[in-house]
Amino acid sequence: MTASVTLSPQDAFFVEYYLNQKRARTRSAVMRKAIQLLRESTPEEDYAVAFGEMDEGAGAEPWDAAEGCGGGEPTG
Repeated sequence: MTASVTLSPQDAFFVEYYLNQKRARTRSAVMRKAIQLLRESTPEEDYAVAFGEMDEGAGAEPWDAAEGCGGGEPTG
């Protein structure tokens, strides 16, 4: 697939800089690396979504049932 993107002058400069400093073969290779890094940076968001769904959805019941089953202040 071919796509065209518009970059700010600063971003275009950085792509050229990265291309030369890291000896990437093409500008496309630089963009693929950037996309790879973006994909790898999302686990925190995935965990937040998963925990939000657990709090709101059917996944919360097992945790609700375990609440108060120890782990808190000792009584007696």
